Amino acid sequence: MRAVLSALAQTVPPEEVLVWDDGSGPETRERLRRFVALHPQVRLHEGPATGTPAVGRNRLIELARGDWVALLDDDDEWLPDKLERQQEYMEAWDVIGSAARRRSNGAVYMPWVGRVSRAALFRHNVLVLSTVTVRRSLATSGFREDPALAGLEDYCMWLDLADEGARIVATSDVVATYDDTGADRLSREASALQRRLAGHMRRRWRARLHDPAAATGAVVHSARAGKLRARSLFGR
Repeated sequence: MRAVLSALAQTVPPEEVLVWDDGSGPETRERLRRFVALHPQVRLHEGPATGTPAVGRNRLIELARGDWVALLDDDDEWLPDKLERQQEYMEAWDVIGSAARRRSNGAVYMPWVGRVSRAALFRHNVLVLSTVTVRRSLATSGFREDPALAGLEDYCMWLDLADEGARIVATSDVVATYDDTGADRLSREASALQRRLAGHMRRRWRARLHDPAAATGAVVHSARAGKLRARSLFGR
């Protein structure tokens, strides 16, 4: 409930708060229903577990009524002035990301500040999902629902938006707290995820062989996959 409460506590109230319940158990679902009954601004939508958050996100984007969609994972939370701080960028930009605070140690995570070029985005995922606000008219193509891309669906969407010419910016404002407590960059899971990302980048490059950004992305992420695999195998 923490994520939803942070959305309801905004200094600039959202037009609506849409929640997707992705196949939770009966007790959790019942708690959600009771919570929503007390907060008429919140609309709960329920679906089966699909193995990827992309499905729920896409359904909510389709149902949204506003011109902008602000994204928030259920284990993260917005700071109270998140929407207020990002409003000033909405005229000039199509996708707005910002800095976030790590839940594990309180440190600020600010991977990028300023205009995010397509070339830069192919090298690094510089947008933290729970800080991102996107123009809904550009988000209708949605997140990729292939379960093989679970964990990569947000990055894939930013790349798709960049391919479509979206104007993307990252601000230095700290607007959210994100849960990094389960992160383990040396784990076999992280290595496997990076290998899947490298494969995805190579497919993007093969579709655009003369695209320097796609070629660089394929090389960079393949190299990272190799390093992570070596470190996970040898424990260092």
